[in-house]
Amino acid sequence: TLSIAVAAGATIELRAQDENRPTILLGGELLIEGGDDSEVILNGLLIAGAPLRVPAGAGNQLRKLSLRHCTLVPGLSLTIDDAPKFAGEPSLVVDQPGVEVEIDHCIVGGVHVVPGASACITNSIIDATSQIGIAYAAPHGPPPAAAPAGGLLRAIDTTIIGEVRTVSLEYASNVIFLGDVLSERRQSGCVRFSFLNLAAAVPRRFRCQPDLEIAERARY
Repeated sequence: TLSIAVAAGATIELRAQDENRPTILLGGELLIEGGDDSEVILNGLLIAGAPLRVPAGAGNQLRKLSLRHCTLVPGLSLTIDDAPKFAGEPSLVVDQPGVEVEIDHCIVGGVHVVPGASACITNSIIDATSQIGIAYAAPHGPPPAAAPAGGLLRAIDTTIIGEVRTVSLEYASNVIFLGDVLSERRQSGCVRFSFLNLAAAVPRRFRCQPDLEIAERARY
């Protein structure tokens, strides 16, 4: 198991050199920890073999984890036929409340975020390797364990393949949801210009599909 530990108030960034894409093959989880008000940024990396984890504990006060232009291989690694080797296994697990997760221009597997933490996903693909896999939820045991609702979620210009379970879908814009979506809190928040199934339990929708198409057909 490898770990990244950041001092209180500090920021560390592991960034690929321009026009290069370093590959990290993990033999065990990569643990990310930090002191009070610390931040870790991973930029331009290809990571396979095991998930990233922000562990819970009184000594871990990491404020923010940012993934930019990274690939965390969905299914952790691929078989010789390019199929996910561990379908449904998450790429990122956040057990520590209070952490802000930023995922930008990335391809990752499932994201498991504990309530009390939050995630903002932009210009990315979240791929649970099937529409009935868990793309976003709180950390949980293997199937048939139920997936509890994960921390607050914001998603923009993103495709999410798999089921989403969140305490609050605060904002979603230009998102394709390929799987069931459940937001426990629906009195606030907005989903706009997105695709999600008609049974999705989400906050107010604005010009979403297939709702908009059905409404247009009803007019004629």
